[in-house]
Amino acid sequence: MPRLGHKKSRNGCRQCKARHVKCDENKPCSSCARHGVKCSLVTWPEGAPDPIPVPTTRTASTSSNTTRIKAEDASKPSPPIPTPAPTSLPIELVLNPSPSVVAQSPSDHSSHASSDPFPYLTKFVDKTETAEPDIWIRDLELMHHWSTKAYSTLSVPKHKEHVWQVTAPQHAITHVFLMHELLAYSALHLAFLHPEHRTGYSMLSSHHQNLAIQSMRKVFQNITAENCHALFATSSLITLTAFATTTVDEAKRQTPIDDLLDRYALVQGMYEILKTNHIYLYQGPFSQLLTDSSPSSSTLHTPPPPPLLLALLSQTLQPTQDAIATLIDSIHYATRHQSDDNAELRCAFLWPVRILPAFLNLLRQRHPVGLIVLAHYCVVLHAAGPVHWAMRGWGERVIRGVEGCLMSGRGERTVWAAWLAWCLDVVLGERGKQNEGGDGGVGGISGWGPMGPMTMR
Repeated sequence: MPRLGHKKSRNGCRQCKARHVKCDENKPCSSCARHGVKCSLVTWPEGAPDPIPVPTTRTASTSSNTTRIKAEDASKPSPPIPTPAPTSLPIELVLNPSPSVVAQSPSDHSSHASSDPFPYLTKFVDKTETAEPDIWIRDLELMHHWSTKAYSTLSVPKHKEHVWQVTAPQHAITHVFLMHELLAYSALHLAFLHPEHRTGYSMLSSHHQNLAIQSMRKVFQNITAENCHALFATSSLITLTAFATTTVDEAKRQTPIDDLLDRYALVQGMYEILKTNHIYLYQGPFSQLLTDSSPSSSTLHTPPPPPLLLALLSQTLQPTQDAIATLIDSIHYATRHQSDDNAELRCAFLWPVRILPAFLNLLRQRHPVGLIVLAHYCVVLHAAGPVHWAMRGWGERVIRGVEGCLMSGRGERTVWAAWLAWCLDVVLGERGKQNEGGDGGVGGISGWGPMGPMTMR
């Protein structure tokens, strides 16, 4: 008669049967896991190393089994003792968590995406990126490039470069979002310099850009006098990497005008978040980047805007009039400081901060007069291209998009051709070609174009 309450199973693993011990039939079973051997209940890849033994606490219920196992295994050769795992956290996990964590973003969940407080950031998260093995070694390469080359491409006066070369990395040690943004910018610059390795560097940049945005979202909910400085530095770089992404990778280009409007939204979003802490920023470690240089002497002439652009001030909608006035004022402000060598970048990012949502809506609707104003801004973008690598080609791409919208029909082509003539001549014509150059080229907006004071034809 079988014993009551006892159920005998023959589904145990081969290792437990050989040792004549009871198998709990887990996959792997507890006995095999404890001894660090491969369990027959689990399919192991060919050539896979033996698993690491799992230490267990000795209890009264297991003492008899343990004694018998030791007696049976005494005659068998002892397996090699595994090297203990390091107690410190691996460096690849410090800066680079697993891709499964990185790829997740608020846009992955429709319920979250509908209430996303930072939609202008979501557009710059690349959910297709993957992390490379041993990526921490590549991170060292990126940081070395930042400290020796990339920082110097930010078009700031020489006496302010140490802020990016020294101060920014120091703050990045305690603010991980800034560290990731430094590496993202550095990777994109390497992709720009080495087209033959563009794909690999672009993937590295996307990896760090995603991590930077992911970390910033959390910090934005609690901006303090301590973290606002690192947020300011990070937001400054994010706007540049957003432009640089399509400069480097043609596959990420969509409609030029819409691409530009996405970056306008990013610039305005970053500004709105940080402007409430401007008092702390002007007293912090990055204050030199916010301080204006000495005003230019009276010999530096800021030319008047194009006559046709001035004519729009009295013939168009109020949002367009405001956009024209702020564009003219932004150029005057940018060219007022001759000791700075970033007047083009100053103007390129100053105007998007000042334009009103109503004008942006006109551009989204492809309003003709709004597109004419945008065409004049393309002159500024074109001038910024030779000054900063991230802005290369933006003026050309956007003005071609404007031309395509305004001159699609035969009748419309006649109406708008005169309004676009000067902008097309500067950006795409002979004067634009003469302004093309290498990293050392100087664009110049002091004459509203690369050829000095402009003339209408």
